[in-house]
Amino acid sequence: MSGNPQFADSFTPCVAIGFGEASLQNSQTAGDTLVSGITITMLFVLGLALPSFAASIRTKNAH
Repeated sequence: MSGNPQFADSFTPCVAIGFGEASLQNSQTAGDTLVSGITITMLFVLGLALPSFAASIRTKNAH
């Protein structure tokens, strides 16, 4: 992904949280347990946060 890495690092968690909350609500309305919804949310947030975190580490090491 091109662009400002600082923007990506600050933007990605917001997107992850937004999608996580949406998936949590969808899980609850589908009749899943709260724990299942939280687990899905955490996995989703981790899946989005880790690439951003790795990119920030690569950027710091490059300088």
